[in-house]
Parts: sequence; structure tokens; C-alpha cells
Amino acid sequence: MFSVVLTREAREDIFQAYNYYEEISTGLGEDFLLILEQYYNTLQDNPYLYGYTDKRKTLRDVAILRFPFVIIFEIYDSTVIIYSVHNTHKQLKM
Repeated sequence: MFSVVLTREAREDIFQAYNYYEEISTGLGEDFLLILEQYYNTLQDNPYLYGYTDKRKTLRDVAILRFPFVIIFEIYDSTVIIYSVHNTHKQLKM
């Protein structure tokens, strides 16, 4: 099993998304967090299910089905490092 670690940037992404969805509808932000937790569990079990996003083959991503977000991560030894929970409606700068 892998451990999942979120960077400060990923935590900020999640915080902003949570607040945005809670403003739209009370409880929607909580739904977002619950769905993220399900993806973290999948990443702990088998992060290799998801493909690469870059030519160097270091970063991977997984699309969150209910919300317009992707989780950008890297596998390092037995750790999944989540760099971003990116809103796909925003321009990604890498």
C-alpha cells in the first residue's frame, strides 16, 4: 500500500474548491471532499492505474468524474505525492 501526501499547493486547491462549492450549495463542498477521499483510497491501493501527463513520464493524473477536476500526482518509492487538484476550467501552468 502507498501513502498519499498532499503538497501545500494541493491543499490550497482543495480549500478553494471546497469554499466555491459550499457557496453554490451547502453540502456540495463536503461531497467534493468525500469523492476526493475515495480517489485517495484508490491511489493508495494502486496509483499505477493512471497514465502519465508529461513526456518525461513522471507526472500522472486522474480525472474526478463528478467534478471538473484532475488530481496531478507523482509516485516516489511508496509515496503518492499530490501536487495539484486542478480545476480543468482553468489554464494549467507547468
